[in-house]
Amino acid sequence: RWLFERRVSETCEAAELLRNPEPRGPGDVRLPSTALPSSRESTTSSASGCCDDDGDADTAAIDLARGAAEAQALDVQRPRPLPPLPEPVPAPAYISAVMGATPAAVVVAFVPTVPAAPSAILSTATPSSGSSSGWAGAGVENGLRSGEAAGVAAACEGFLTRLLASLDAHCGHMRPFQQHLVSMVEGACRSVLGQSFLRLKLVGSVALAVETPGSDIDLVCFTKVANEAGTVKVLRDVEERLLKRQRHPQETLRTTVIADARVPILWIDWSPQPGLSVIVDLAINSQTAVDHVDWFRRVGAVPDPQIWSAITTPIVTAMLRCVKVWLKQRHIPRTREGGLPTIAWLLLALHAACELDGDAQEVFRQSYNANGERSTAVVLRALRRFFERYEPSGGGLGGFLRFTAGTVRSTFERAPSSRRPLQRELSIMDPVSKASLTPPLSPATKLLLAYELRRARKLLDPLATAGGGCGNGDTAAARLAEVFANQPEYANVPPAHAMPGFAALVFLGNPDSASCAVELVLIADIVPRPGWNAEFLHRLDVQSSLKAHILKEGAGSRSFVRGGSITFTPWSFICRVDVSQQRRGKATSWMLNEEAMERLSGMRSLLAELSRDGGSETPPVRSG
Repeated sequence: RWLFERRVSETCEAAELLRNPEPRGPGDVRLPSTALPSSRESTTSSASGCCDDDGDADTAAIDLARGAAEAQALDVQRPRPLPPLPEPVPAPAYISAVMGATPAAVVVAFVPTVPAAPSAILSTATPSSGSSSGWAGAGVENGLRSGEAAGVAAACEGFLTRLLASLDAHCGHMRPFQQHLVSMVEGACRSVLGQSFLRLKLVGSVALAVETPGSDIDLVCFTKVANEAGTVKVLRDVEERLLKRQRHPQETLRTTVIADARVPILWIDWSPQPGLSVIVDLAINSQTAVDHVDWFRRVGAVPDPQIWSAITTPIVTAMLRCVKVWLKQRHIPRTREGGLPTIAWLLLALHAACELDGDAQEVFRQSYNANGERSTAVVLRALRRFFERYEPSGGGLGGFLRFTAGTVRSTFERAPSSRRPLQRELSIMDPVSKASLTPPLSPATKLLLAYELRRARKLLDPLATAGGGCGNGDTAAARLAEVFANQPEYANVPPAHAMPGFAALVFLGNPDSASCAVELVLIADIVPRPGWNAEFLHRLDVQSSLKAHILKEGAGSRSFVRGGSITFTPWSFICRVDVSQQRRGKATSWMLNEEAMERLSGMRSLLAELSRDGGSETPPVRSG
């Protein structure tokens, strides 16, 4: 059987060469290996049969792309063997040490499924009284004892290093399954398009080396003759080809063609077994996505795949990855939900990182592992600078960001202060197409983003300044972990259907005046706009309606009673909060937990601050 399958494969490849003698590009569908050396060493040593280690980082990824042979395999309906699953390992001890009794709050999604990273990458977690890292030095300058400052810095840097190593370990574990699905998609594309197939390109977070657990694999299929009118038909044909493929009993495959998007895509969710899911988004002839990846590589913000290895990963890539982890863990609204696109956040982070002064900016242009302890310290400084730069007291998100052509130099011009903060618009110019990347945001969405940015900055402030009361190293690491605390997936998304006990914070009033307010409401009914079929409502939607009762403060500190009725649209939705109903006789009240009460009071105080903000004209801020 083995000899027969080998002969079939060789015959298919030979037939393809006869039909199409032009050589195929080597980078069409090969997924890159993970960026940090910890993941590469761990993956190659633990996932037996998944990786070849011949000294070249590119070959660490499993190349399952078979070209025409894969297309023929689809035609003859033969299921391919699934990659083996490595044995799971217990959560490393540092998670319990940092997070105490609630290890799932932050890094549960990032627990490595391969053995812990080697000591080389974790050496930055070792306290050193002579450390000259960015945060330890800042602590000494502000009056902290040298040993205390070094301990705080080492604990924070150790947590961040372990977080990055865990990210890589998880992504390294998923590589064979991701590559397996990419190979199936390429085979379907080749089979459907025939001689019109040109190449398949990897784009998005995986191509930029900033992926996080659960990141989609973004692919673009290019055809020899571009035909926008036939894009949706090609996607539907590829979908049909994939669904006809014979699958193993434990496999499930779900597909959806999103035809009404600005760029139509085929969404593919493949589950080789229960609890394991790989998602691919396939577009046709989308050159802009490829250009974005090329730009980030050209300016040195992400590693070049031609020389991809552990020692060529820029420090700034680690910082961008941390920002993406924050976006994912806090469930910051995405474009399809009415928020900012991921590339907009990455450009904002790149601008903030380049504003670091002194030797920090110089180190940013070097690789992550060439600088030992200094690398993680610089990532921490840049991460704090990101939150400090865009939270309200640092200027907020209102303004105009543009990059100089072909470079990382950028200018952020503040929005006119004649408008109130929630009315100031954010515009980020695409460094490739020179068009704006940012959609309009509702005042409620701007308030949510301002709150999340300020929350992160407040958690990081005591770690870098004297008198912050961050205590010992474990407490400092716990504060850093809290920045990435996981929120429920539904927290910042208005649902399309009402559910019992569903409460939310809403923005009411005119954002141009000081009469606006944040109210706690209990949703009674939701009426989506005609034709809307998604499970959530878009945050800019002004046609759908939500009927609710305002909850007013009751007798207890976190107790609320039902007030008047209101009807509002998703445009006013800020976030959901958890409430519990209590009955005492005929009286009914609702209780907020501590986190929900903190969000309510925090939103209200922040809105009051923004309403008082008159501001003054500020000059453009340049970096790079």
